[in-house]
Amino acid sequence: MITKADIPPGGEGEISVTFKTANRKGQQNKTIKVDSNDPSSPSTTLRIAAFVEIGFDFEGTSLRFGKMGRDEVLVKNANLVVQDPGKTKIVDISTSNPLVKARQEGEPVKTGDQYKVNISVTVGPGLPIGKLQEKVIIRSSDSENPEATLDLYGVIIDNIEVTPDSLNFLVDDSRKFTNQKSQTITIVNYIKSSPINILEAVDSGDNLTIDVKTIEPGQRFLVMATIKDDAFGDKLQLGGSIRIKTDSKEYGEFVVNYGALHVH
Repeated sequence: MITKADIPPGGEGEISVTFKTANRKGQQNKTIKVDSNDPSSPSTTLRIAAFVEIGFDFEGTSLRFGKMGRDEVLVKNANLVVQDPGKTKIVDISTSNPLVKARQEGEPVKTGDQYKVNISVTVGPGLPIGKLQEKVIIRSSDSENPEATLDLYGVIIDNIEVTPDSLNFLVDDSRKFTNQKSQTITIVNYIKSSPINILEAVDSGDNLTIDVKTIEPGQRFLVMATIKDDAFGDKLQLGGSIRIKTDSKEYGEFVVNYGALHVH
């Protein structure tokens, strides 16, 4: 807020700045641009700095679990900052989903002029496929800082992920386009307690040479497919499917369809 819009030569004015600390933590830096009709200095930038102390709150605003299988279990930790553990006690720890668990690990540890409490968060198994958007809520005995909330983000996918779900090959004799004679399929098993093996990968149309490479035994594989030199013959287009057979009792076989184009 500007106290005086018109400032005479040699005069002074004040700009009142209000900093809203809600949902902010730690060091904060802001800038304010002040425009005027002064031809020698038409614009001035004010830099505002503040440190917002945390009475009772998580050190960060969120915890990210990334991509995980629907029957996978992941554990991550977050720091809860407590200014004065003698005054502020944890009275309850809850989550927005019964398949998400949170608990305190150990006693508060002093770090600088604050105390930090390690909160362990366990996600899964059994969460539905889709976006993970849950919360950890910790309530305190301090009426001034009654609650701390941590957002949880991630993506729940099937236990075994095959990407991409289709392939497109391009053989260009005219050199107008970039050849895409080889493509790779990635297979990831997210459940370490249930390893799988690739038994075979077969092309239904016999147009491809296929090589299977193990990146991490039981968990991660690459299936590399390359168009054979004589695959097209007189044809301009080809299609087929790659059948990837595993020893998984639940999933068995995966099918990845493909198309191929020959440009002269």
